[in-house]
Amino acid sequence: MDHQDITQPLYQLQQKKDRLILPNIIIPLLLSIIFYLGVLLNISFLELSGKTETLAKLIVLIILIILNIIGIISVIQKSKKNYLFFNDRLVFDNKEIPYKEITEMKEQQNLFDKWFGTYSLKLNPKFTIKSIPEELKIQNYIQQLISYSKQF
Repeated sequence: MDHQDITQPLYQLQQKKDRLILPNIIIPLLLSIIFYLGVLLNISFLELSGKTETLAKLIVLIILIILNIIGIISVIQKSKKNYLFFNDRLVFDNKEIPYKEITEMKEQQNLFDKWFGTYSLKLNPKFTIKSIPEELKIQNYIQQLISYSKQF
């Protein structure tokens, strides 16, 4: 369903930005460093000339920097998006779920969620609300919206 309506959402849920941004920047950076060290080790075994070896290292480094910059921009853009609660559906990014399709409300918490004081709420196999602050319990609100939507 592609709703291009002009109605205002009943509620906007912001994601906890530090939970979303920090792990999604730090982990790719650490993996890039490990990958680059592996490339340096392999290049050292190839017995390339000094100029060729420097060029290969530089190309790999530039590619990794570009990929990390793209990843950082993508994560920051995603962190600015809110979950929008309408009368009949929940919308996030380009995904939406009508309240009638919510089959479960299961809280999930992984290691990063515990560190950042957040949790995720699985609504069905295809839709999960992520990076919800622990102090915000939205299950009752969603249950009310489900009940309301069933009336119509």
